[in-house]
This record gives sequence, C-alpha cells and structure tokens, in this order.
Amino acid sequence: MSDGSLAATQTGQFAVADLSPGTRIADRFRIVRLLGMGAMGLVYEAMDEQLGVRVALKVLRPELARRPEAFARFRQELLLARQVSSPHVVRIHDLVQHGETWMISMDFIAGRSLEARIDEGTPVPLDEALRVAR
Repeated sequence: MSDGSLAATQTGQFAVADLSPGTRIADRFRIVRLLGMGAMGLVYEAMDEQLGVRVALKVLRPELARRPEAFARFRQELLLARQVSSPHVVRIHDLVQHGETWMISMDFIAGRSLEARIDEGTPVPLDEALRVAR
C-alpha cells in the first residue's frame, strides 16, 4: 500500500486499518512498523515528516470511527491525556484525520512494553518491580 491508501482487514473479530511500512498518510506521517493492537485500534511507529521526529500513531478501528460514541471516547482520551504533564505519561501531539480514518499522534517511546516483559515468564527482580510500580 505504498500509495498511502488504507485497507480494512480482519484481525480476530475486528476490522482494523492495515498500514504497510513506507505508507504515507495524512500528508505527514510515514509508517515504519506496527507496534501493537489495543481495544480501539492499532498503534504504529511512524515518522512525522513535518516535525522530523518519530511518533506513535494510534489508529481508531474503522468500524468505531463510524460510531459517534466511540469517536467521542477516542477524542476524550486525547483531551484528558493532554492535561497530564508527567515524565511517566506519554505526551499526546494531535488528533489527525486521513480520509475516514482517525488517529492520535503521540511521543514514540523505544523499548519493550511491560506486557512483553511479563509475557516472557521470567521473574522480574524485586528492585526492578518496585521501580516500575513507583
């Protein structure tokens, strides 16, 4: 999909936007890779070509974008997150539209997720677990 189009695919029970690496969307972002999937959609690593920085793009599932209450929740997530200023909370940049697809751009944080660390099945040392919990 290097032409920048969005294609709906089935992942489990959900239709989600499938953006291939290299896809350019919203005349601004170039997709680097898929990072993960959440309840409301997919999260991609992307390059914000206007700012020259890597970002995470949370893409709202297409079927949710058509439901006003789901879009309102997505928008509310952005507004609430913008009110928090903490080194422990990802900074939200913007709410972006590409055709009928909505996405939130936010800081990209490199590294493994806590979920991936837990899924490894190896115990986390107590001092590290306490550091994460704090």
